[in-house]
Amino acid sequence: MRMKNIVLALGLTLVASSVLAASRMGHYENLQKGQYLQSPGGAYSLMMQTDGSLVMYRRDGTVRYSMGKHGQFAAMQGDGNFVLYSAFTVKLWQTNTAGQGGMYIEILDDGNLRIMPLGPVQWPVWEIGAERHDQDPTQAGDIVGRDLDVPGAGFAGHIGLWDGTQVYEAMGGQPQNAIRTSSLNEFKSASKYWGKTSPKIPAGLQENRCYLAYCTNQGYDHRVFESRVAIAQRAAQIRALGADYTLGRFATRATWASETQRATRGTYRCDTFVLDLLIASTAHQNANNEQAQWSNYVWNLWNGPKLPLTVFDAFR
Repeated sequence: MRMKNIVLALGLTLVASSVLAASRMGHYENLQKGQYLQSPGGAYSLMMQTDGSLVMYRRDGTVRYSMGKHGQFAAMQGDGNFVLYSAFTVKLWQTNTAGQGGMYIEILDDGNLRIMPLGPVQWPVWEIGAERHDQDPTQAGDIVGRDLDVPGAGFAGHIGLWDGTQVYEAMGGQPQNAIRTSSLNEFKSASKYWGKTSPKIPAGLQENRCYLAYCTNQGYDHRVFESRVAIAQRAAQIRALGADYTLGRFATRATWASETQRATRGTYRCDTFVLDLLIASTAHQNANNEQAQWSNYVWNLWNGPKLPLTVFDAFR
């Protein structure tokens, strides 16, 4: 197997090499710090960085998939498991594919990284999937989803809302404010990306609200927005207010501001946060039957049992 050291300019841009690295690595082989795999056409690279991070990059140097940090080497084991090890041979990240015999890992030009068995049966035992750009959000109010970055619980998922330029998401581990923004690339690279779903918000909805922390005068502070813009404005308002995080399914919504009451922060996890943002498109003007059905649908999801995965699927 041919592998070459690779240099990162400013930590991001991959410097081209006149010799391509191998696109696959067989069992009993490993990636040491500074070594990498590269897809046949050079569109993607899987690098064992000198800082101990195992990261898959796109050609432009942005992150496609991040697997782990503080490692010493990544091994394609004889038992079929691909593992990132520390200097003390502690498993920091793994594909959990042990016990299936000889395997090889390969990186493809469609953005897929997969583990394949040796022999005639040719289907992956593990993969991140091809990168589908037609599954990226295109308008404010689109929901994006990915695996939850927790071993054994990834299926439950994590979702966020696209405001047209960035992703708003509720995250644990942030004591001051559970609401953060991230780029689409950051969201997609954190774990296996599901894609986007576009809620079918009826056309013609307009929302008349104050999106500030405190409304001093409704005539000046209230704004009328098309519903998808209103959703983005609500996301910015909640982030500005700050919010607390809960793992429970019962959330408290951030209040709306008024002339007599300052808006207050809410308590969310990722799915209840997204639903609260969509609720911002239900207090509509000129209601008709279609608009009323949309409002009932969102509120029923809010009031019923839910997980990030079920909320994501509910708007497919």
